[in-house]
Amino acid sequence: VVSTAGVFNTFETLLPEEVRSKHASVERLLSGVKHSVSCFSLFVGLNKSSADLELPASSYWAFPGVNMNKDLTDYLAMDPAEAAQTIPPVFFISFPSSKDSTWDARLPNKSSALVIIPATYEWFQEWEDERIMKRSSDYKELKAAFQATFLKRLCSLLPQLEAAVDYVDLGTPVTNRYYFNAPEGETYAADHNLERFSLDTF
Repeated sequence: VVSTAGVFNTFETLLPEEVRSKHASVERLLSGVKHSVSCFSLFVGLNKSSADLELPASSYWAFPGVNMNKDLTDYLAMDPAEAAQTIPPVFFISFPSSKDSTWDARLPNKSSALVIIPATYEWFQEWEDERIMKRSSDYKELKAAFQATFLKRLCSLLPQLEAAVDYVDLGTPVTNRYYFNAPEGETYAADHNLERFSLDTF
């Protein structure tokens, strides 16, 4: 059996306990790995075409500093209120409308941008059990603060977008948990660290 549901969903949810309990190696495997980093997804709708805005089919990576590992560690260690006011250390920007050859025929004079930003699940964990689209005002305020910072950063990197922004929404780590069934909103299931690939883990 090959599972693409991720190690945590496979062993902690999909496998029946009576099967899992027969394999001590499973417990050893799970103890040697942890959830990978989570992320935000910023969805931006624009009221001009990709051509008008000169949006490339390629993607951008934006790093405000030169020590990405340290900057990312420091950013994820911040409390959420501070992080929401901080330029993120990693900013991945893509333009789905520029990659789709049928886009202009279907949605003339429209385009889109997608931004992925690293996050930690703990920033939003307290709201994980609240209903999607019906979460409390504290959640909405924190989400709005992150969204404003990310949108400002996007428009500082690509100034031609600012006047064309028509729609903005932000997915958070608990959004990922709901839609991706990722236990901690992780992007890539198990973390890709050295310990995961050590002999002790295997």
